[in-house]
Amino acid sequence: MAKKPSGKFFFDHNIFDENGMELRELEANKPPPTYGIEIVEAAREEGFKRGRAAGLAESQASRDQHIAKVLEKIAGNISSLFDGENAREKIFEMESLQLTLAVFKRLFPVLSAKHGFDELKDAMTQILNRTSGQGEISIDVFPEYVPDIEKHVQAIMARNGNIAKVSVRGNDALDKGDCRFRWADGGAVRNAGEMADKIVATLEESLAARGGNVHDT
Repeated sequence: MAKKPSGKFFFDHNIFDENGMELRELEANKPPPTYGIEIVEAAREEGFKRGRAAGLAESQASRDQHIAKVLEKIAGNISSLFDGENAREKIFEMESLQLTLAVFKRLFPVLSAKHGFDELKDAMTQILNRTSGQGEISIDVFPEYVPDIEKHVQAIMARNGNIAKVSVRGNDALDKGDCRFRWADGGAVRNAGEMADKIVATLEESLAARGGNVHDT
């Protein structure tokens, strides 16, 4: 007669369902879980969105970097352009001053010889118009101009009603464009050569301040 097992049944190791199949075997043979189409599509859409967002972010970063480089290059080019324009302006100013100086030096003697007498008469007219009330006026001019200047002065005095006594004398120390007035409490001097020298000196100082050579033409 077979001996019955004295211990308890090991139902925790050998569990059977109503049909006598072991539950572990059922679990092992269970088919893999399946997902609905909606879940799969949602996951795919989510992945697409994430990938697209990452791609856009990378593309934007690359674009921003490229734009930054372009702007940096443009800024450098603009700076160089401004530097070049400033240099060009300085050269243009210097060349203009050199040309003005050269032209003035060449033309002044010619213009003075051709129009100096007319300019002298205009200057004397302005001076005589401001001398009303004077009793006596003395005028020194270039000796050759004495006769013509006397006529000019008499015409001015008559037109202004000035009764001052005016005397015109020749002075060898004066150039053709110069004159010297004297009256009781003052006088006036016109020195065309001195004015020309001041103009030349001003132009030469401007050239020197810009690093130019006053002898360049």
